[in-house]
This record gives sequence, C-alpha cells and structure tokens, in this order.
Amino acid sequence: MAHALDWSVARAEELAALAQPPPTTNTTTSAAPITLQIGDRRFITTESTLKDGSPYFAAFFSGRWTHTKLDGAYFIDEDGDSFEHVLRYLRHKVRPLFWDRTNGFDRQKYSALKVSAEFFGVESLSDWIKKERFTSVVKVSTVTSFAVLDKDSRSIREEADGNTKVSYLRHWSTRTQYHCPVYSYHDGPSSCGCKNEKNVRVITSSEGGPVLHVVTIREETTFNWEILKE
Repeated sequence: MAHALDWSVARAEELAALAQPPPTTNTTTSAAPITLQIGDRRFITTESTLKDGSPYFAAFFSGRWTHTKLDGAYFIDEDGDSFEHVLRYLRHKVRPLFWDRTNGFDRQKYSALKVSAEFFGVESLSDWIKKERFTSVVKVSTVTSFAVLDKDSRSIREEADGNTKVSYLRHWSTRTQYHCPVYSYHDGPSSCGCKNEKNVRVITSSEGGPVLHVVTIREETTFNWEILKE
C-alpha cells in the first residue's frame, strides 16, 4: 500500500512539474490534427483536446522534449482499448457505461480504464470510477404477478418496451370444484351458503380439468444518463 501511495504522489509531482507553459519555439498549432499510437491502436485528435483535462498531455506537448514518431504518430506504450474511452471523455466530458442486462457492470473494464485515466492524469474520470458512481446510472425494479388459467384460456398477452424483460414460471395442476343445488359450480360450500353440505358433490380431477398457474416477472430497467455527464 505504501509503495502504491509513493508512486501516486511521485506521479502527481512529476505531472505538476512538467505542465509548464510551452516555450516560444513550439510552432505546432494546437488545433491541427495529430496521430497517436497508443499500444496497438491509432487515434487522430488535436493537442487542444488532449491538453484540456490531462496534465500528462499538457507536459507531453510542452515543447521541452522531442518525441520520436512511429510512422508519423506519437507512440505511447499504454492500453489502446482503455485510451479510447479516455479520449472520448476528453472530447465530450461524458463517462462510459460498461453494462449489459445479462452480466451487469463490467468491473474489469472499469478497473482497466481507471488505471489508464490515472496514467494520463485525468483525475475527474479516475475518481468517478474509484467511487463507483457508475453503479447509480442503472436501476432495475422487479414486479411479480400471479395468474391462474383454466383449460379454456387461450393466451397471456404481455407488452413490454426495450427496457423491460418479461419472464414466466409455469406450473400445471388440477382444479377442485364443487357442485350443489344452489350454484352449479363453485370453489367450496362456504362460497355459496349451502345449508345441506350433504348435497355438495366434489368434482373429480378429470371433470375439473387442468389449470395453469403462471408467475409473471417483469424487470424494468431505468437509466440516469445525467450521471455520465461532467
């Protein structure tokens, strides 16, 4: 833990020392397109985009050092897949959402992005991930309902939008019904007020027929997109 803390402090001091105003000998236009080779991926952007929010790039393009280009691109030995999201954040100030309905949040991607954001000094992004603010973006609520269908029922109609997942649990059983002089069929003597329960006849399983018990589970997902914005 102490080693990690020392590295973090040293990194912050290094970036602060390097991020000084560029000398007058630097003639590169900050709005001109430049190419970066980050790991095995290439990106085209501008100095102004990179330096806005990244002390690392402010130091990198300060003009104090001559950087060797690889096929016309500045090479930085970092994770290109994670840098894609760092660059998108520097451009639009919108944080990424790594989530799907099956697996939930992709914490491995968030962990890799946090390391990359720390490397480039983008503290507002790395702190957001460290505090796990991304978990507040997605909320899932579940509603469970129960229904019984007899043999004459045709179907169940459930409508759902793209943010709602509907699933069913089904179980077949046999309905027990009663026959009496007052009402043809009912669920038991107490429901019709029969005085003479000797006249009540229990219908057999074959007469009662099968019934389908259906449990419907609706999972509704809502997104708070504002949490992703700066």
